[in-house]
Amino acid sequence: MVESLSGPLAPTALNGFLDTIQPILAPELMADPDNNMPGGVTGYFDSLRQWTIDRAANVCAQVVAEYPDLIYTTTESPLVGDMNGDAAVDASDASLLVLSLVNRAAFDAAHSSADVDTIGDVNYDGRLDTGDLSGLGVLYSGSAAA
Repeated sequence: MVESLSGPLAPTALNGFLDTIQPILAPELMADPDNNMPGGVTGYFDSLRQWTIDRAANVCAQVVAEYPDLIYTTTESPLVGDMNGDAAVDASDASLLVLSLVNRAAFDAAHSSADVDTIGDVNYDGRLDTGDLSGLGVLYSGSAAA
């Protein structure tokens, strides 16, 4: 399941789909007299995008809680959280995530082929930031995020 969240079910993939269909559906939805979407059509699509982010993080936390000793591996690339590209999320990835946050140039120089903005976005909020550190901790250690 975690591998799927790094691929076809990744929030970025699902939100990309929503980005594609919103301009197609929005005029029809706005014209619908029975449209009772909270926040209007734009607000509703925004809430769907946020839901995909929140749900992915929740599913990852549930899997880790159920299987705390599991190290996630995949043949798919990139695997979210796999900062060193060894197809596993483990302790060695934590220091590289920190490096990418505090010295992006040094990370990029050592890992030029890595899509750090996608791989490091462990909490699926669409950006690489310190929030991803706790997400990586959840993936690796099985601890619950605050």
